[in-house]
Amino acid sequence: MSTIPTRIQRSRKAGSSTPANTKYCGRPGKWGNPFRVVQTVKNPNRFVVFVIVARGGLRALCQGVKDQHGPGVFSTKQDAQQHAAFLFGKLMDVAPGQYPVHELSRYKHLSCWCALDAPCHVDEIIKKINNEQ
Repeated sequence: MSTIPTRIQRSRKAGSSTPANTKYCGRPGKWGNPFRVVQTVKNPNRFVVFVIVARGGLRALCQGVKDQHGPGVFSTKQDAQQHAAFLFGKLMDVAPGQYPVHELSRYKHLSCWCALDAPCHVDEIIKKINNEQ
């Protein structure tokens, strides 16, 4: 039985380094969340979740998941981030061949740029790994 990885935040600070046995799960890359949160220009109290992936049939699949689970417009960034992470979890459910989470269970850490106190799609990956074991 493999261990459950933990989420760590990637950093560009001088002197910081990535621990051994860490898998990067951000963009660009297979494990990056294709659902992006953006603050609108006209209304700073409005955050939108949209699909940014363009590779093959994955874009249509992502758009289908997004359309099925709500409009993706929020009044707080945290709510929008939570929804983007939720959508990634749903995407892993409908496309397990694209996202074989068992591949990630061998790593001790999964990293992303998200703050550790913010919602992140890596938390959804870790939940899925945990459910498979």
